[in-house]
Amino acid sequence: MNTLRFTRIISNILWDRGRIETILSELPSSIYRAKGIFTAADTGERMMFQVAYRQLNLFRIKPQSNVQDVAVFMGEQFPKQEIKRKLEEDAGVGGV
Repeated sequence: MNTLRFTRIISNILWDRGRIETILSELPSSIYRAKGIFTAADTGERMMFQVAYRQLNLFRIKPQSNVQDVAVFMGEQFPKQEIKRKLEEDAGVGGV
């Protein structure tokens, strides 16, 4: 029986867009979908990412209200702590 995992990671750190693109493009195949919102370190812009079928899409967004940074991953038996560490340590460049 397969176990579906849903992981939500929230952080208030600025993310380096290039590094986040690399991390998300290298997600394990056991992750089926990923979505999130983050603040780009280089521009301060709010960005949304979506990963489906191993394809990454990034969009600029202009929220009408306060929206937290968040990342959500769905899949089977994937390394939650490793992904969290990569996002927070490898892609992060400072606090918001």
